[in-house]
Amino acid sequence: MKSVRKIQLHEATAILIMLKIGSILYTELSFIAEGVGNCGWQVILISSILAITIFLIAYSMYKLMPEDSIFEACNQNLGPVISKIFMALMIIYLSFYCSVRLREGVEILDSYEYDITPKYLLTTVILIASAVSASVGLRGISGLSIIFIYPIIIGIASIFILGYQHYEVNNIFPILGNGFSTTLMYGLKRTSLFADIMIVFILASHIKDKNIVKKAGLSSLLYCGILFAVSSLLYIFAFNYKSAISSLCGMLAMAKNISMSQYVQRIEGIIILIFGVSLTISTSILTFVITELAKGLFENGKSKYRDFIYVILITGIVFVLTIYPYSLPKYTHTTLKFVRDYHGYFIFGIFIFIITLSFARLRYRLNYKQIKSIE
Repeated sequence: MKSVRKIQLHEATAILIMLKIGSILYTELSFIAEGVGNCGWQVILISSILAITIFLIAYSMYKLMPEDSIFEACNQNLGPVISKIFMALMIIYLSFYCSVRLREGVEILDSYEYDITPKYLLTTVILIASAVSASVGLRGISGLSIIFIYPIIIGIASIFILGYQHYEVNNIFPILGNGFSTTLMYGLKRTSLFADIMIVFILASHIKDKNIVKKAGLSSLLYCGILFAVSSLLYIFAFNYKSAISSLCGMLAMAKNISMSQYVQRIEGIIILIFGVSLTISTSILTFVITELAKGLFENGKSKYRDFIYVILITGIVFVLTIYPYSLPKYTHTTLKFVRDYHGYFIFGIFIFIITLSFARLRYRLNYKQIKSIE
């Protein structure tokens, strides 16, 4: 899983956007509409602003550390034991998170298009494609992200433009919905939408320099925040409150409404294609990240096949975590709700905690050396 060169700004930005862009194609639009009605776009703007603030706070400490990766900094400043505990927690949680998002995606594909295809087969195909991409390395994933990001953006924009005949601007009223305080609190809770941005600190050792880490993080947060907010706003324009919360996948519901003539209809096929591609790429990114963590946790020397073995093992674990709960609908609903409610708290919390501790320890060591040199 070695890269010939470190990735540039456009590659890092494409990876981070592809990691999150699938969220707009999941059940997020209808889920947010159920929570705050027509104020979903405000919730997303609040969440994105908070995510940018947290990211900048974390970066302000990270940039002062000499190490590239947050794990290198943790290992150097806090010791190998705490570093390995951190990596083990992230491996466990990200494997669980990857399986939940994959299971949700397969459920949507099964409901809308592949209803007679066994879910385990859909899961297997996506995981095999993801494993191959992850085995190639971050350069390969970034190449796929750059290739597909523009067609995906054009596809989503097409849904927005072609669905204009169903827009009803009055659906946005009352502007503040159930009150700004309710919207604000829900926006703080839904920061989990953007929590994956912290993964850039794990990938930092593969990025050219720290300034690119900052630019890629901010660019992807701004782009996804605007895209998600516009999507939520147009979703409310297209459906009233009752219709908005009854749809499983908001973007697909918008696409199914488009029927301008006998030549422009059944546009949902575009969204299904976009959905499948983004789901596969985001899964491959998470697989690569978990593999990087596993390599740091099990430092057992270099091996020609080590990275490939890690990818296979991680893919197998995600497969089991994804497939087993299909027979337990209540478990699936519970885990998905858990991810939506607490993903942001866990990811932002653990990264801020580790970065702050590493930074504090680094400053202590530097001050201690200065005192010793004076003595």
